[in-house]
Amino acid sequence: MDTEELIRKIEENGKLFEVAKVTTYRGYQKNSNREVEVKIYDRGQAAAGQRYRVTAETADKSKGPDKFATGNSGDSLDIVLTTVHWFDLTD
Repeated sequence: MDTEELIRKIEENGKLFEVAKVTTYRGYQKNSNREVEVKIYDRGQAAAGQRYRVTAETADKSKGPDKFATGNSGDSLDIVLTTVHWFDLTD
């Protein structure tokens, strides 16, 4: 079963909406060496205009308060990644 089909099955059987496959990445900021967790939400092709959404959040609480960034949703992952307000993660 592919991702599109699985999303539809979850929506149908779970009586849910805006179901998304979430992929998580982790990395470190170059300037502060803080760990950042990036999540990519993929709602599938049926979510025209709103397929992808990206969030980023600092993961290492010992290095300061939580910081969170997001941007615009869209159908192009490349554009969505570009519109994330990455500057919100810096001090």
